[in-house]
Amino acid sequence: MLFPRTILKGNPPSQKTIDSLKAILTKSKNNHQRIGILNQLSRVERDRENGNRKLSLEYAKTAISISNELNYDKGKADALLNIGITERELGNYNNALVHLQELLQISNKIGNIKTKGDAYDNMGHIFLVNNDQE
Repeated sequence: MLFPRTILKGNPPSQKTIDSLKAILTKSKNNHQRIGILNQLSRVERDRENGNRKLSLEYAKTAISISNELNYDKGKADALLNIGITERELGNYNNALVHLQELLQISNKIGNIKTKGDAYDNMGHIFLVNNDQE
């Protein structure tokens, strides 16, 4: 992919980062690239201080929609992870689990052990919180 993934490495997410990604997204004609940028925007928006979780979810859902059109499981897996994490952070545990379980299925299908581990990690966080509440 041709998008600048290094924008996110080591730097706290900022409005400048978001503006840069949006500019690249606007110019991009490649749908695989657009999916990657949408997933990056979802992560940045979720991770930055005072980030907009609703907007993070919108970016990820758009990435899923395009990924479904292209049968692009890698892009869909990244978006499902973004949704699962964001929903977990919002306290929407059932919604998060639905997306993380779908992520597990896709991870198994494409043989991506990293996203499989990410799914289990986030599911574990949810189970710990639910156990503490009982």
